[in-house]
Parts: sequence; C-alpha cells; structure tokens
Amino acid sequence: DDAMLRLWDFSQDNKPVLTLSGHGDAIRSVVSLADGLRVVTGSYDHSVRVWDIQQKSCLMILDHGAPVEVLLVLPGAAGFVASAGGTAIKIWDLISGRMIQETSMHSKTITSLCLAHNCGVSSTNLTQHQQKQQTRLLSAGLDGQVKVYELSTLQCLHGHKMGAPVTSVAMSKDGVRLIIGCSDGTFSVRQRHLPNASSVNPEEKRGPMAGTYRHAMRIASANVDPNFDYTVSSSASSSTKMRKLNRFDKCLKQFRYSDALDQALATKNPESVSVVLEELAKRQGLERALSNRDEHELEPIMSFTLRYITQPKYAPLLIRVCNVLCDIYGPVLGRSTLVDDLFEKLRKHVKGEIQVQSNLLSLLGQIDTVMSVAALHNM
Repeated sequence: DDAMLRLWDFSQDNKPVLTLSGHGDAIRSVVSLADGLRVVTGSYDHSVRVWDIQQKSCLMILDHGAPVEVLLVLPGAAGFVASAGGTAIKIWDLISGRMIQETSMHSKTITSLCLAHNCGVSSTNLTQHQQKQQTRLLSAGLDGQVKVYELSTLQCLHGHKMGAPVTSVAMSKDGVRLIIGCSDGTFSVRQRHLPNASSVNPEEKRGPMAGTYRHAMRIASANVDPNFDYTVSSSASSSTKMRKLNRFDKCLKQFRYSDALDQALATKNPESVSVVLEELAKRQGLERALSNRDEHELEPIMSFTLRYITQPKYAPLLIRVCNVLCDIYGPVLGRSTLVDDLFEKLRKHVKGEIQVQSNLLSLLGQIDTVMSVAALHNM
C-alpha cells in the first residue's frame, strides 16, 4: 500500500535487499518474467511498470487507463503480460511496449485472471504450438461473471454467472478443475467432464471399509468424481441459510427501479418503502423510479408521502421525494384532476405541518422566557 516494491532474501536478515519506488499509489500485483531478471508491477495509479532487478531501474511504464487489479504472465518466450483493471483486459508486448489486444466483457471491476491449459481434446501428443492453441484465458469480476477467452484474439468463448461477486479464480494444471472464490465466503469447484470417467472400476467407487485407517483418511486420498461440481461454504456462511429475496429486492438487482418502488408500496410496509427509497437515492435512481407515471401509478407514492411526511423518522427522505415529484410533474399540473388534487392535498398538508412547527417554536420561546424569569427570582 505504500507504493514501494521490495525484494527480500529470506536467508539473510529481515531487511529488503532491494527497494524500488516510482508508483503513485498502492501496488496490487507483482509478477516475475521467465528470465528472472525483470519484474512487472501493477498499481492503482493506472500504470504497469517493468523493472530491471540488476540495474535497479524502471525500464518501461505502460498506461492501463484504470486502477490495475491483477497481472498475469502469458505463455511463450516473447514477454507478453496481461493486465486487468476496471472492466478491461489488456495484453502488452514488453519488447516493443505496445498494447496488442484489448477486451472489455465485464460490467464491473475485474478481480482475477488465470490460465487454463489442455482445453479441448487430450493434449498428451500435441506439439508445443498446438498446446498453446489449447490454452484459454479466464477472468472473473465483481459482476459475478467468469469469462473464458481465446488467448490469441481475446474472443470471449464462454461465460458463467455466479450468485455473488467473484474475488478469485484458479485452474488446476491439468485443466480439469476450476475453483471460484466469491465475496460471500463460498468457493465453488467445477470440473470438466472426462470422456473415460465411466470406465472407473465399481470396486474403487465403493470405498474403504468403515473403521479402518483408510476409511478415516478417505477425504485426503479420495479420487473426486469428475462429473460433479462442488460448492464449499465458509463456517460463517454455512451456519445461516440464504435469505429469500423480496420482490422489490429482485427488481433492484435487475435495475428495474420503477417496479421495485411499486412492489415496495404494495407491501403496505413503511419500513420496506423507506428502504427502497433510500437505496434508489444512493443509486441516483430516484428520479428514474418516479418518472413516466400516469395518475393511477402516481397515486400510491403520493398517498404514502401524505401519510408519513410528518413523521420525523421518514420526513427527511420524503421531503427529498416531494422535491423530485414537484420537479417532474410541476410542468404538467392542470392536465389531470386526480394529480392536481393529490398535489393540492400535499401542499395543504405541508403548510399545516409548517404552521404546527411554527406554533411549537413560539411556545418553546415563551417557555424559555418563563423559565428565565423564574431563575432570576430564585437568585
């Protein structure tokens, strides 16, 4: 986080043997190239820097255009590195310093990259060039998506949607098992179907006899069935069941703001309506949710505002709602009798509340005067 790159020798004292500076913000990823003499760093200052360890200097500065989250060295001796930050993935040629490929298939920040080898048919007899063609690039992001790309063109070949933002993704060396970690404390192990999986001996599937040492150690030495996927929950999340989403929550997840507000109003629960209105305000979607309503669709939100605007718990939020409603529907007043009546009731209601507040302030001033005079007499 201090934007410094440090090289350590664990056989010596607890002091770095080399310290390099140059980044303007936290360094999020460090990778070493195949020659072992160059190191590449990615930072939140939007830059990718190539360092020469022997010369203790920066060889190259590349502009990713967004805070860099992760770097990945690509196969081959040409010195290609992939950088991911924001919603974009870029592939750089470190010899020429040029960006040779770019793609942006995510809707939110990309958090992880990895390579998947031996994709497709069995590659035991393939040449090195053919094996490179069988390699895929995988990316994962906070949008919950895991994308698979053809490495040479960055063409998106496949995508998978998880139920939570993905923070990490990794692939086994044989290209069979994909591990996906999510922000809700779960990780999923997905496995590619093997053509010869049906040839497993039934005697091996039966497992060791109960009560033996092999039975006690069966988890450590188990051959996982490659035809099934597994999802493992953390201790914190496994003890609680997944909460069932309300209808307005589902609409919010789909960015259907008007429908979310309508579903909340249909519950007749002021707490639910206020929660939805606060969420819409945070997302800058309040105006979008209140716009393009006819007189019948406008009546529920106006009635809710009339009923609860005088309650201190909801007053600040509903005053903001009133301002938005006046801005949107003020120019069309006089075209609908129902809308005009609703706004007139709201005006009288707010005017009456202001008068009540004014009277209370006057009464409070009189009480303060009486209390001050009484205090002087006591002295």
